[in-house]
Amino acid sequence: MSDDMFDTEEEISTEDSGGRQGGFLPSIVVQILKWVAIAVGVIVFIVTVVVITVNLLFEGRQQQTGLMSSEAYRSAPPRRAWSSDIGEIRTRTADATPSTVIVEINLGFEEGATQIQSEILARRPQLRDLVRNFFGSKTARELRPDNEQVVKDDLRRLINDAMPGDPIREIAFDRFEVVDF
Repeated sequence: MSDDMFDTEEEISTEDSGGRQGGFLPSIVVQILKWVAIAVGVIVFIVTVVVITVNLLFEGRQQQTGLMSSEAYRSAPPRRAWSSDIGEIRTRTADATPSTVIVEINLGFEEGATQIQSEILARRPQLRDLVRNFFGSKTARELRPDNEQVVKDDLRRLINDAMPGDPIREIAFDRFEVVDF
């Protein structure tokens, strides 16, 4: 027993060094495997937390699989017969400093209605004057591109008032320019 007190570190180290160190795999491989296992565990934990959180947030809600749209957007626009017989019209706006309006109009009506085409031809001078007066009564601000649909609707109503039976269904512009001078 008294001999145990006088053991030096050299003797202790020689006893430990006599056994086999490292085992089956080198220590670097064991360290790499340990870190890979930790990383896989962290990824599994994060994915589990995300899945549980998403399921809790959207619990009871109906999932929207498609966008709802109205019938007007689902169907193709109706086919129309078109007349460009009015031609190009130039006029001045009603502003204090007038701008020039240049417009070419196409009138759309029901396909197969040949009497409307002949009615447009018969009333061509009247319709040209009507369109010229319509644009001459507007200001440049009223004829801006963001008001184009309003202008088309107003013009369609005005032309339909001048013709029997409201035949014009749509108006399209080949050219619609408001030029400042």
